Amino acid sequence: MGIDTPEPSGEGVSGSRRGRATERRLIVLLIVATVLVLAVLRPAAAREPGETGLRLELFPGLPGITLGEKSLYPENDPWSEWLADESTCPHGEDSDASAAVQVQVLLCLVNYARAREGLQPVVPSSLLSVTTAAKARDIVLCRDFRHEACGKRPFQVADDLGYHGSIGENLYVAEGALTAPRYAVDTWLNSPPHRENLFELDWRTIGISRLAGANFDNIEDGVVWVNHFGP
Repeated sequence: MGIDTPEPSGEGVSGSRRGRATERRLIVLLIVATVLVLAVLRPAAAREPGETGLRLELFPGLPGITLGEKSLYPENDPWSEWLADESTCPHGEDSDASAAVQVQVLLCLVNYARAREGLQPVVPSSLLSVTTAAKARDIVLCRDFRHEACGKRPFQVADDLGYHGSIGENLYVAEGALTAPRYAVDTWLNSPPHRENLFELDWRTIGISRLAGANFDNIEDGVVWVNHFGP
């Protein structure tokens, strides 16, 4: 295990499924505040701002440790131009806004970033909204911030609810001001595997859930965000 320099605020994992037969999964855990988590990731070339066409091959690799500190945005954030401002996506930094408002803001932020990358917007899916809500409940109830929350397979929730197509999953957990949607999206933009999910060409639909009451590790009364992308 190695210790890296501080990462952007927030914590997330990212994974994708390309058909039911594919069993390769990625688990990437970052840190918010002083949380320690494991990151499982196959090294691959990350796409720099403005580049196109690069993809990550995602499947389990070796564990590592990443340490993070509280900060609202990374210093000299290279993805700031992909992050919608307040006039474009209002309430982006308002962690006190209603859950419904914050979900709509996160959708606005995701689609702004995709448009900046020259990609089509994603539209809400009622089924993927259900699968994200189920995954968020598992994480909070089992106090288990992983793809495999409650000991389930990463995409078992989606399978059990009748979704069997391609799917990409981004997770984020934080507490306090860092629970706001703009910080979640900025964290994903600054994480190559999360960004690959955000910028997947084939995605056309999305499910978004925000669930409060997360208590595990050093998170107290935090908020879990779950995104499921689909074609």
